[in-house]
Amino acid sequence: MASRRKPGRSTELNFDDVTDTPKAPQLDEELWRLPLLEWIEAVGENYNAPTHLAPIAEMIERAERREGDLRGVCDAPVQHGKTSILEWGIAWILLRHPERACMYLTYDVRKAEKHSRRIRAIFLRFGGQIKADFNTIHQWETEAGGGLLATSCNGDITGNPAAHVFLDDPYKNAQEAEDAENREQIESKFADEIMTRMAPLGSIMIVASRWVEEDLSGKKIAEGYEHVHLEAIRVDEHGAEHALCPWGPDKQAPRTLEWLRGVKAALVDAGRESTWWSLYQGRPMPKGSGLFDDGEVVDAIPAGVTIIRMCWGTDLAFSAGAKGDRSALVLLGLGSDGIVYVLLVWGARKGIEEAKPTIRAHLATQEASTPVAAYASGPEVASYQALMSDPGEDGEKALRIEVMPARYNKYVRARRTAARWNGPKIRNPGEPRRAGIRVLGGRPWTAPFLRMVKGFTGVDGATDDEIDAFVAAHDRLMLGSAGTGGRNGWTFGARRM
Repeated sequence: MASRRKPGRSTELNFDDVTDTPKAPQLDEELWRLPLLEWIEAVGENYNAPTHLAPIAEMIERAERREGDLRGVCDAPVQHGKTSILEWGIAWILLRHPERACMYLTYDVRKAEKHSRRIRAIFLRFGGQIKADFNTIHQWETEAGGGLLATSCNGDITGNPAAHVFLDDPYKNAQEAEDAENREQIESKFADEIMTRMAPLGSIMIVASRWVEEDLSGKKIAEGYEHVHLEAIRVDEHGAEHALCPWGPDKQAPRTLEWLRGVKAALVDAGRESTWWSLYQGRPMPKGSGLFDDGEVVDAIPAGVTIIRMCWGTDLAFSAGAKGDRSALVLLGLGSDGIVYVLLVWGARKGIEEAKPTIRAHLATQEASTPVAAYASGPEVASYQALMSDPGEDGEKALRIEVMPARYNKYVRARRTAARWNGPKIRNPGEPRRAGIRVLGGRPWTAPFLRMVKGFTGVDGATDDEIDAFVAAHDRLMLGSAGTGGRNGWTFGARRM
């Protein structure tokens, strides 16, 4: 939706002028039809619609339409209005369908009741009707028989079926999330009580910070729940950083990119980098965070240094258009000074067929004998083998791809490359760092590549295909020569591009 932001408005509702006294109904037929964000913009007198949370709003809208059993996990940064949109969303559903029963669950009953009070305030402000004899902040019922139950994740919900369940942060902090016994208790509660209280065509939305991979959100994502992932700082495919909501949600103190970087730096300096990842980036601190130091850049290959041998590394996208699925190509050269130089980096969100012309053009700049290496495992090996057996067009040069077995995850594979990149950890006093890998500067790809290396996490789904290609090129380059005829576990062949 196009934002109709009004000066001085906030995306945090001020409840000081909201009471539990019902006002005259203010929902005319036109407003009933509005989508959630447009409705908020139309009726929120001092409140701006949080358009940066549009994916969460869209999931709430589909829950309201009851097109099927909706199961979703959403993660969004703190101080960006994620709980506020749940408050408005629950009220919006109940105003449209006062006969429906909703649940709001969180880690603490007092927090649950605070938000219940706010949801009730919105509901009453815009014409909702509540039974006078069934109206507490713990549970209240509409005149049509629907309403809201608000309690902790461990609270009593027996005897309370629900059409819509909103689980807002089941864990208070990292300690609760890391406690295996507590996680098991939450998971048992979810399976035994929440799931069994769901009405047909009902919805469950888990909106939570991510402290550990094995938390409730992680388990449900693995089971196939829809997943909305919103980061405070998003890095695009070119390595540029963007703030999720640079204009707010508080217009007096916007969450700009500079402000977010300051928050991250303060947390890192305090030894709390995991808090940054969990609360602002919506995922547990990646295993590989901090694996690579800052890169060392040179303007050119030093005078008197010759490149002894070179190697390409590649990571190809076999399903064009898939989210995060990119094709990448990296060229490394080993100098006579023992330094590995990054000579070229290319990556794009393109499937192999679309990427063919660019890949072929880059490979043509070097000798045909320059090896091309890739890591693969499972079905990817068969995909590479099938790709290499494809007949090419007349006159096209065959490409020899050496497929190395990916026996470990990408974080473990990257350790050898990171060790050379970072240089010796133990140095004499005053001795400068001597990185074993240096990057050619002044190229369009230099800065994005350096940011991508520094931000490498090793987490599946991250935009790091160039790093996968980089690691493959490094390992193949330093091996010197691969086995032939499939020896040493390598397979390779000719691919006409």
